[in-house]
Amino acid sequence: MTRDDPAYGDNVHWRGWKWEVEEPVIVVFGSLNADMVFPVAQLPRAGETVVGEHYHFVPGGKGANQAVAAARAGAETRMVGRVGEDGFGDLLIHGLGDAGVHIEAVGRSSAATGCAAICVDREGRNQIVVAGGANLTARAADVPGEWLGPDTTLMLQMEVWHEENWALVEKAHAAGARIILNAAPAAPIPKHAMGRLDVLL
Repeated sequence: MTRDDPAYGDNVHWRGWKWEVEEPVIVVFGSLNADMVFPVAQLPRAGETVVGEHYHFVPGGKGANQAVAAARAGAETRMVGRVGEDGFGDLLIHGLGDAGVHIEAVGRSSAATGCAAICVDREGRNQIVVAGGANLTARAADVPGEWLGPDTTLMLQMEVWHEENWALVEKAHAAGARIILNAAPAAPIPKHAMGRLDVLL
């Protein structure tokens, strides 16, 4: 093979005397939530109060979950989002850092940290209510332009304002980044944004 052989891929480069592989960078733009999980015997019906024995806190949010998974898989991962100036926000930021995620672009908001209340019954069925909180103050402009390029994969979900996702899709596409959207919670996707996606989950 020669140094011009396309089989090497876009992330393999000739450095004068040897081949070097540039590690891909994952940029996640999205939600960070404090998940409060309540195990219950049965899920409540409308107007019903169900009493459980305990609850537990789980760092969550679809964006944060993507970032932690990518970092644990060995990728250089950068999280972009917002949390509140509260204890939940502290826990989420520290959890991301402990997982190896770059957290310098996780900002603080005057809104409370996003939170989810999750009831889970004995059969594993659940009911979930999510309050977006600080997630709804995240903006596409929070993602530094220099973080987007041909060696970047941008990961998105639908727990921030959708307009911010679509603005970032345009910005990332223009920079040559690969774009992955987890379309959950489900919502309509504009045609112009759909055409920019590399992977839709």
